[in-house]
Amino acid sequence: MDTLFPLRPFDFFSNKNAYTGSAGRLRYLIKPAEEALEVQIWNQDVCFALAQILESASFPLSPEGLEEIRAWLTEQYRRFGV
Repeated sequence: MDTLFPLRPFDFFSNKNAYTGSAGRLRYLIKPAEEALEVQIWNQDVCFALAQILESASFPLSPEGLEEIRAWLTEQYRRFGV
């Protein structure tokens, strides 16, 4: 199991639930939208509603898409989270 980004199981997202998390200074929001998972990141100590979004991306709403998100978040962590 990846301890840097311990994401919820795919069923959590397929049931239309959003998820927020953090690693270091990197904060992220993952939310389902249509047939995709939308991800937004920020690195401020504020809630999503007040954050200045640094990057966003869209991935397939699938277990494979969730693994793509984990890889993308790892890359973003190297850029913004340390």
